[in-house]
Amino acid sequence: MKLLIVEDEEMTREGLLKSLPWDEIGITEIIQAQDGMQGLAMAIDEHPGIILCDIRMPRMDGLTMLEKVHDVHPDIVSVLLTGYAEIEYLKKAITLDVIRFVEKPVNIEELTEALRKAAERGINYERQQESAQIHSTVVASRLAYQMTFPYDSCKTVIESLYQDFLVHYGTDKFQYVTSFIVRPEEFSEDSMLLYSIGQKLHDRLLPGHYHVIYTDRVPRDIIYH
Repeated sequence: MKLLIVEDEEMTREGLLKSLPWDEIGITEIIQAQDGMQGLAMAIDEHPGIILCDIRMPRMDGLTMLEKVHDVHPDIVSVLLTGYAEIEYLKKAITLDVIRFVEKPVNIEELTEALRKAAERGINYERQQESAQIHSTVVASRLAYQMTFPYDSCKTVIESLYQDFLVHYGTDKFQYVTSFIVRPEEFSEDSMLLYSIGQKLHDRLLPGHYHVIYTDRVPRDIIYH
């Protein structure tokens, strides 16, 4: 699991890197940021599983940074380092689902335990997302197959699958779905040919702000949602 350390004190960052049993915790990659602004940019681009950050930092404090990060990646788990215990920080941290506050100077055993719990929660998030993705792919595949038949003969099934499809893909991502059924003149299992057809369709749709969000191959047809 990837971890982002956001801490303006270089000595603290170096101490954390040398002192914690990262392999034991389950951290396989560590990236670093020097303040909240840099941390925000790195968190959005790199999408780490865990953020370990200080509260008081130049340019942007840790809680403000986490709030902005969670707008983009709400699944990121956070652990906060702080020498301050003001009640307003505690209240705000609760809304951001922070795992734990660890006070400075850092107790290595306490921080290790906090990060271990964060890693466990991060793994649970990943499993939930994988399960949801598998289900949504199955739903989209069934919908694609049903749409190769005359609509009147399977209207109820199509509408039911379509509603399930919207639930899993999120209606906030688009206003409606259009499905294209492509039937090549000559049947072929050539994966590069299928990719080429999909790419051409994608290029045609892009100027109109359409995006191909699912593709499936059924007996002689290729279906794009």
